[in-house]
Amino acid sequence: RDVTGVQTCALPIWLQYSPASFDRTNNFIVSGIYDLPLGQGKRFVNSANWLANQAIGGWRLSFLQQLASGQPVSITANNTTDTSYAHPVYGLETCNPMGGFNRTRFQLFNPACFAQPAPGQYGTTRNVGALRDPGLYPTNLSLFKAFPVYREQLLQFRVDAFNLFNHPEFGGGGGSVGSPSLGVLNYQASGLRSMQLSLKYQF
Repeated sequence: RDVTGVQTCALPIWLQYSPASFDRTNNFIVSGIYDLPLGQGKRFVNSANWLANQAIGGWRLSFLQQLASGQPVSITANNTTDTSYAHPVYGLETCNPMGGFNRTRFQLFNPACFAQPAPGQYGTTRNVGALRDPGLYPTNLSLFKAFPVYREQLLQFRVDAFNLFNHPEFGGGGGSVGSPSLGVLNYQASGLRSMQLSLKYQF
């Protein structure tokens, strides 16, 4: 009982067994830096001209590519089971949510396969293993060069592009039983393409 004398009940622990909300079963990230073969002593535009070498030589290219599987989806429901405030209540899975509907780019699963549990019953759709948002595969690219200033001091100029190819990667398939947005991907998970210019002074 709680301090008010009202009987409460915690959700049985075995009904909470599921992947973590932040789980990504596969998350592959590769990155690298490439010195562009331009300028004095390089393969291309091998000029001894100081001005040409300052403008063209010494540039470096870096990239970061991520390939990650999607995160699990939970379907919540109204709490008609107990008076506990320490946990949400989940819906009941009544059929195969991956069948019996017209799958589109935005409709992730069949929302009709989830129902409100009866009073006194707990649902089991916390982070359903079979239901996951689409994966992520953003590509980040940077072009930069360090200009010598004095002794070991450098001025670095950078051009950074995040989600370079602007792939739309959607998320948000979870929700509540009976919600019109249940199973609908309604936001962009990785963000739109963005670019920035920056200067960094190293000393």
